[in-house]
Amino acid sequence: LPMLLKHPYVAMVTLDGCGNVAKLAEQIHQAGKQTAYALPHVLRETSEQLLEKGMDWKQFDRIWVRSYDGIGFAKDTLGIPVEKLALDAGLYVFSREASADFLAEGFVGYTASMELNHKELTHMENSQAELMLYGYAPLMVSAQCVVKTLKGCTAKREHLIMKDRTGAGLPLKAHCNFCYNTILNPLPLSLFGNEEAVRELNMASLRLSFTREGKEETQKILEAFAASYKEGRVVAEPVKDFTRGHFRRGVE
Repeated sequence: LPMLLKHPYVAMVTLDGCGNVAKLAEQIHQAGKQTAYALPHVLRETSEQLLEKGMDWKQFDRIWVRSYDGIGFAKDTLGIPVEKLALDAGLYVFSREASADFLAEGFVGYTASMELNHKELTHMENSQAELMLYGYAPLMVSAQCVVKTLKGCTAKREHLIMKDRTGAGLPLKAHCNFCYNTILNPLPLSLFGNEEAVRELNMASLRLSFTREGKEETQKILEAFAASYKEGRVVAEPVKDFTRGHFRRGVE
């Protein structure tokens, strides 16, 4: 967090299930940046009570909703105005018609679909969209906790590695406050080196998503972002192994 707060090109910091949320949100605002909060992918009765009673929602400039029941919960139970709500990638926006419908409802913005390639994204109205530029994309959200099944509940925010049939290690992130897991892609998405193609899309904002990175790797990615996307310099890929996701898939 201190690295993000000092960085001149970071405009908004989104918290995801963190402890001491009120204190962190205050630090973000004091640094002159907007603060946002991402609701959990899975809402249970216990997690709804935790969110309803333990949070001051007025301190956030934006709330990212990740499911349709999350939209209803944010609006009807938490009383958050729709003008503060934005759609995360799990609420798919595949067409101009879909984005128009959501925006007509008053949502402040949405996440560009990670399943559309560059050519398909050029046909979208992206003036209120945010594109994920770097980060480990969720492959699956599991309401059944793998940690609990494997060795019993530890009540710790653990990072485990699962192996698929090819031997690839799939990072698993346990969200213990809300009792669910996110299984991540083994390789991070990276669109460094695609600056011209990204600029063509005229996105409202670009997202750097940090989940497993240490301080050194985070700093390297922030420096690459500043150099390539803000200062127009050619930089080396900041991560060794990565994927372009669907960005270059299909026939252009």
